[in-house]
Amino acid sequence: MKQESQILTQGIAFDKAWRAPVWGFRMPSLPMAILFTVVAFLVLTPLVLLILNSFQIARPGQPIVWGLEGWITAFTTPGIIKAITNTFKLAITRQAIALALGCLFAWLIARTDLPMKGFLEFFFWLAFFLPALPETMGWILLLDPKYGLLNSALLWLGVVSQPLFNIYSFWGIVWAHLAGTVSIKVMLLTPAFRNLDAALEESSRISGASAWRTFFRIVVPVMMPVILVTTILGTIRSLESFEIELVLGTPIGLQVYSTKIHELVTWEPPQFAPAMALSTLFLGVLLLMVVLQRRYIANKSYTTINGRGFSIRPMQLGRWRYPAFALVLLFALFVTVVPTVLLVAGTFMKLFGFFNIAGAWTLDNWRATLSDPVLTRSLWNTVAIGLGSGVIGVLFYSLIAYVIVKTRHR
Repeated sequence: MKQESQILTQGIAFDKAWRAPVWGFRMPSLPMAILFTVVAFLVLTPLVLLILNSFQIARPGQPIVWGLEGWITAFTTPGIIKAITNTFKLAITRQAIALALGCLFAWLIARTDLPMKGFLEFFFWLAFFLPALPETMGWILLLDPKYGLLNSALLWLGVVSQPLFNIYSFWGIVWAHLAGTVSIKVMLLTPAFRNLDAALEESSRISGASAWRTFFRIVVPVMMPVILVTTILGTIRSLESFEIELVLGTPIGLQVYSTKIHELVTWEPPQFAPAMALSTLFLGVLLLMVVLQRRYIANKSYTTINGRGFSIRPMQLGRWRYPAFALVLLFALFVTVVPTVLLVAGTFMKLFGFFNIAGAWTLDNWRATLSDPVLTRSLWNTVAIGLGSGVIGVLFYSLIAYVIVKTRHR
């Protein structure tokens, strides 16, 4: 026993020595110095320029003039408080709905005997990669209060006396974002749920807990760190979102933080200093969220101790198996296939959105597009930029991740 204690003490001492930081200054190697310089340039240069330009109040091309007028104008501009309120209301609403649906769908796909799980997961990946703006145009064709196909059908059938749905609204913006917001939750949470040891769920069921009680009392608390990460990432994306809010919010005067910045930049003369001031504040909020998330994760530790190997047996849904499958399938199809089909149909229309005019369909749109000499150059530019930035980004950030995880550089 004494010998085992000595071995344990030596092991702890060695572990502490290995983990102990070296506080004395040590000149980094040349590769590390180069990597650190590149990272600092990419991160700090736009940040510093953003802050400096928020205090630069002269017009473009004029001598530099420093002052606080940009910050004063930014927070006295009419509608700025309402835009901030709308931004956080939309972000919180979207994340609350997406978090509930995303956790449920990820759990059903990863932890249960749901049929065709790989097929359903693929649909959520597809929803994530579909461009937001074209998908929004598809929803406009379906839910526009004047000519939307669904509203027109309900009016024609006599179900309602006035348009029931309005895509140009607060809830219309939430709905247009829902496919991408839920899909990113499912993409990130499904692998995490899949790696959860089934022994935890089995122990809960043996103790008499139902499937739903197990989900809320065991699965969700254990998965809370990764749930928090996905929530913060989703919230950041929600606060940054611009295109959908611009298309659907402008007709009803609903502005958010990003569209307010866009408005300041497009004024004549452009109000760059107030726009930079708003952007600086926005960046500070995002950095605060990242810091809070990292502190939360640092204080959480979960350890499972049992005498068996890792178990991944799926939970039996019983009579809820096919209703759950129908729920996930209908959601996945509705947020991907429906707007895509409508968008494709819109490309064959003479007048976008008007299905009931004479001779509504035409091939002229495709003929004009495919014969446009700019199209080939645009496609090439898109592919070149996408592949170039993708390959360089993967290599560069893989190197950074290796240095952070596998080396002892401070």
